[in-house]
Amino acid sequence: MKYLLALMFLVLQFVPMNAQNVAAWHDRQDRLQYFDDGDFIQLDHNKAAFFKVGGDFIIYHNSQDEVVYYRKGLKEILHMRDVLEDYTITDHLVLLEVGDVFTVIDHKKNHSLSLQENPVFVYGDSIVAFVDYYGGLKVFYNGEKFNVDPVTPDSFIASDNSCAYIQNNTILKFHQNGETWEITDEVRENYNSTNVAFYTSHKPGVTTTPPPIYVPGSDFVLFLDGYEEFKMWRNDEVHELSEYPPQSYIVGDDIAAYIDDQDAFYLIESGKTEAVEILPSAPEFYGIIDNTLILIDDQSYLSVYWNGKFHDIEAYAPTRYKYADGVLAYLDHDGRLKAFYEGEVVNVSSDIVSDFMVYGRVILFDELGNGDYKVFHNGQIQN
Repeated sequence: MKYLLALMFLVLQFVPMNAQNVAAWHDRQDRLQYFDDGDFIQLDHNKAAFFKVGGDFIIYHNSQDEVVYYRKGLKEILHMRDVLEDYTITDHLVLLEVGDVFTVIDHKKNHSLSLQENPVFVYGDSIVAFVDYYGGLKVFYNGEKFNVDPVTPDSFIASDNSCAYIQNNTILKFHQNGETWEITDEVRENYNSTNVAFYTSHKPGVTTTPPPIYVPGSDFVLFLDGYEEFKMWRNDEVHELSEYPPQSYIVGDDIAAYIDDQDAFYLIESGKTEAVEILPSAPEFYGIIDNTLILIDDQSYLSVYWNGKFHDIEAYAPTRYKYADGVLAYLDHDGRLKAFYEGEVVNVSSDIVSDFMVYGRVILFDELGNGDYKVFHNGQIQN
């Protein structure tokens, strides 16, 4: 029950804000405002019915019933009707399913991926893996389409820039940047399809109960083999992590963490093939986004693993916090906003904060509760 509550807490607290230097919000007059790496832009004088921020762009439904793509000062109308349910938006890509055409928009360049109704696909920040009209597995990455496998996989999952998939119930493979490796032909059979059946999305940092059979990172895969041993594939080699399945595990881009069957908490660092025990007992909470680990230990101490080292933040667990890669914003005991910002703990507000959001390297916060948001970026409040 303790781990179920911890995972429920993860779902409630984890905010997958993936933008880097951009943010968007409605001001006190309900106008759509946009912050772009130091510049403030009013995109619409009315409230947007919908907006979604990517890594350096925004898509929004304006007051003229238009779907608009805005990036670095350039605005383009994508559609004159509301087709927002057909859009999937990542940090770098926009996926669109309209008229039986499956398309990806990569920085305003349109790439037709497949001509079919209801395509089956998974995605990360920079990658789309999909089953084409003929049943083969393909990948779009870095402006190119790659033929991964002519056979339809049983399941497949994407990281931010790679994908892993299972064939014939047991064969686990990994694809990255045009290359495919066979990891093992002994993945646990009769896997629970609710864990690894065709995902419509997968974002590193999200896990399930019981643990999934396999999850890829950028250059590695964690998985359970046919004997339910917990293993890791990296550098074209398989390494055993534990003889027994973990109670939970989370995969980021280059790092991963897990609680083993004996309650110990382990971290796998970037480029490493062995896990390091961090705590002898299970933490209250842990979560990963990209290469940042947020940890609340069994004594309620808050710490952050970022840039290859742990940083002690507070001797208590904040009641409210949100985070992105290298950034953690939280309310202290007095309701003031503080942050771990790329290696340094800083005071963001001197007054009590009613609301705050994290968009990558941008922190928005409202002290008065009236929509008058302030912007914290590059370590300081922007004017």
